[in-house]
Amino acid sequence: LVLKTFWRRKKLLLTYFQFFGITIALIIILPIWADFILIIIYWIGMRQYIVSIVYEIKESHFANMFKTNHASWEKAIKIVSNRLITPPIVVYLNLIIVMNFV
Repeated sequence: LVLKTFWRRKKLLLTYFQFFGITIALIIILPIWADFILIIIYWIGMRQYIVSIVYEIKESHFANMFKTNHASWEKAIKIVSNRLITPPIVVYLNLIIVMNFV
């Protein structure tokens, strides 16, 4: 439900790709030590972004029709975080390796 809502709302998807693009630009510009700090900041920021999206969906009229407990929402946050945060971090780390060590 959370991923489906995320992909259907264009504003959420656009914001996600804006974070991704800005971070790539900063990785190219900043020195290597700042890149790693940027990745940590990206992870924290995207985690909070996903948590806010999940709670926004949880408060919606549509989600109130389903009987869900707090643990299932926490599980949804974990699944969505793994699917939306991990791939960009792998891309960022590969970009850093290619730019600085190859």
